[in-house]
Amino acid sequence: MKIHKQWIEEWLSIFGIHGNISDILEFLHKDEEIDGERQIRIITAVETEEEVVVFKLVHETMFAPELIEAQIEFSQKLRKCGINTTYQYKAEKGYVQEVILEEMRFSLTCEAFIGSEPEMLTEELQYELGKALGRMHLISETQQMEIGFSRVYHEVMNKSSYRKIWGNQYPDWVDKEWIDRITEKHDYLMGEIQSKWTELPKAAVQGDVFGLNNVAVTETGIAIYDYNLASDEVLVGDFLLAWYRTIGDQSMHCFLNESNAELMWKAYAAGYLESRPLSELEYNIGYKLCAVLGVLHLSKLAIELKGDGREDYAKQCLQAAERIMDRPRWIRN
Repeated sequence: MKIHKQWIEEWLSIFGIHGNISDILEFLHKDEEIDGERQIRIITAVETEEEVVVFKLVHETMFAPELIEAQIEFSQKLRKCGINTTYQYKAEKGYVQEVILEEMRFSLTCEAFIGSEPEMLTEELQYELGKALGRMHLISETQQMEIGFSRVYHEVMNKSSYRKIWGNQYPDWVDKEWIDRITEKHDYLMGEIQSKWTELPKAAVQGDVFGLNNVAVTETGIAIYDYNLASDEVLVGDFLLAWYRTIGDQSMHCFLNESNAELMWKAYAAGYLESRPLSELEYNIGYKLCAVLGVLHLSKLAIELKGDGREDYAKQCLQAAERIMDRPRWIRN
């Protein structure tokens, strides 16, 4: 799907932005068919004489205009409370403008360009990220912010089995007994977590910040942007998920090794706890969550590495997953 300059000129007018277009840069263009439905997401930066704005064009089954509106409203509430996050432009009826393009209905949004992502994953960045996430959680919890939609919360309540990671099969490059042993430990811990899950503090979260993902460098420090996966989640779960998605992301492993991963975790946790202390129940369940999330994300990474032909690295990942299952990284109460 080609984005035409005429469309962009109309979009600028919709959101009350003036000035001639000097440059157009497409950041993302996803156009695929899923379950027989065409799914499109396009992100385009537009530079005018006065500013740079980012348009997001969404035609996806899972993202109704009402959900996108609620996610943006959440981000702007955080912004008003002092969180460094993107300024969102409003159209006549709200943050989301519905447009018809090539006989398809899209949700169109517009935000100010906030900055570029950091170049390196460092202890300092992890500390600042933890501190920002803790502030966001504290504000959302204290002000009882909600979006009305949950992802991770419902997945945990369904108590997924570890075997699903492997498609409920036994691959020929992993011992069957190893998968059975990890499955037993994982599923037992999931049952323990599930029994207390509804008692843990829950509020709206950004839901997709980890490593260098959705983090920008600005004159006033790091900023968090892109709330398209924002949802209502257990806060200690979101805190830990951001870390384990970092160590489970293949692109982050040029910055991570056995020696500095522990230091980065401690920096991230210290930043978070400086902004938002955990309750006794969160400490108790958090230890188990570390084990479960660690083994899940490192196992997924191992499968990716094997798919890239890096079987030795994949097996090292599984060894690390087992170590985390037995001795999860955690913070002392």
